[in-house]
Formats: sequence, C-alpha cells, structure tokens
Amino acid sequence: MNNLIFDSVMIVVSLLAAGLFGRHFRHVYRVGRENIIKSFSIGAGAGVAFFLLLLLIGTAVPENRILYAIFLVVLPVLAISFSTGCALLVGLAGLDGGKYRFTGILLVGAVVLLADFVFPYISKTVTRAVLLYGIGASVLALSYPMIDEETPAEAGQPAEPEARERQRLGGDLTPLPRRGNDEDAG
Repeated sequence: MNNLIFDSVMIVVSLLAAGLFGRHFRHVYRVGRENIIKSFSIGAGAGVAFFLLLLLIGTAVPENRILYAIFLVVLPVLAISFSTGCALLVGLAGLDGGKYRFTGILLVGAVVLLADFVFPYISKTVTRAVLLYGIGASVLALSYPMIDEETPAEAGQPAEPEARERQRLGGDLTPLPRRGNDEDAG
C-alpha cells in the first residue's frame, strides 16, 4: 500500500515538473533519445552516487530534520528523473515523448500503478528503469548545449507580416506595383 501511495505522489509531482520545466524537459528528451545506452549507463552510475548521497545525508543531518533534508534533495531529483524517464520510455515505444510528455507520464504511471496491484516486484523494476533512464538522460543533457525552440518560420509559418506576404507571392520580391497599392497609383 505504501508503494501505491508513493507511486501516485510521484506521478502527480512528475506532471507538475514536466509542466513547469517544459523547455528543459524537451532538451533532456532529445539528448536521452539520441543516447539510449549511454543514458542508462550514466543513470546507473548516478543512481549509485545518489544512494551514497542519501547515506551521507542520513549521517550528517540530525534525526529530527532528516525528513526535511530528504524531501529537499530526493523529491526534486526523483520527479525530474521519473518524468523524463516516462517520456523516454514511451518515446522508445514510438510516441513522441517530448511533445506528449503528459500522456507519457500518465501511461507509464498507469502501468506502474497496475503493476503495484498485480506484481509488486515488476512495479519496482519498471520504476527503477524509468528513474535510471531519466536521471542518466538528465545528467547527460548537462553536457549538451540547449537547442533553442523551433521558431514559427522553421515550423512552416512565417513570423513576420512581410514574410507572410513573400510566401503569398511565391518568393517574388520585385519592386513592382501590386494591385490595391494606392501609393504607387499616382
């Protein structure tokens, strides 16, 4: 039952993280999608380092403050890792996890919650795989420059009015008078 509550909270927090950090999320998704094996291997190393950090926090922080310290360190890392890991896993399945990140989190979250009821050990395995893939892609994304978002012109829609006019004219830029232009009629 505790695992079910934890996974439910993780899904809600991951949805919030994916909504708040959308640009960073899409950057991590692109990097993780291009480097699958590297993301998993870095994720395994980062998972071990994170576990050691938790042990260090447990010994360095007084017992009555340990819960606050864990929530300040653990919850943000788990939320980012779980949200990006979910999107990356649905990206492997063929759905664009960067564009449909909320759907990806809900799909993988539903699988994890269903597995909590039926096969708890499978649920833990899926959750760990999602976390390792997500944390690995997040760490790996730190070494890649963030690509600017696609501008409207790159998406096929001219951004400026004169660019729209140029597109309407088929690229014709000659300075000939056009119909409806009163300034040149004189």
